[in-house]
Amino acid sequence: MESDDIYEAETESESEDGRKLTEASIPPLPNFFNSKHFFIHNSFDESEKKNLRRYIVAYGGKLENDINEKVNYVVSNSNWNEDFEKALTVNETLLFVKPKWIFACTAKQKLVPFQCYLITANDE
Repeated sequence: MESDDIYEAETESESEDGRKLTEASIPPLPNFFNSKHFFIHNSFDESEKKNLRRYIVAYGGKLENDINEKVNYVVSNSNWNEDFEKALTVNETLLFVKPKWIFACTAKQKLVPFQCYLITANDE
């Protein structure tokens, strides 16, 4: 009789070379976003927003529901705008970055310099 209990499910599988893999043998993801807090600006469609959330959390970042003093990075597809000016009144240390920075970090599996991904008032 097969059990539907998820806690009794098989957790072993085979690698391409036939070795047994267990959950314990899968290396953990790097946590290069550890101790970093993100706010995702509402300039994304749901699919892209979902991917950004997934990558940020998978690599140790924290997502905030609004801009507050904890937020380090605002991720946006927008050019500099009034929303960003207002956000700086809440947290003057905010950095506004393009989503390409998140994707670049994910591709390299490490934190890459954010400077060339910054959104600045000069971009208007």
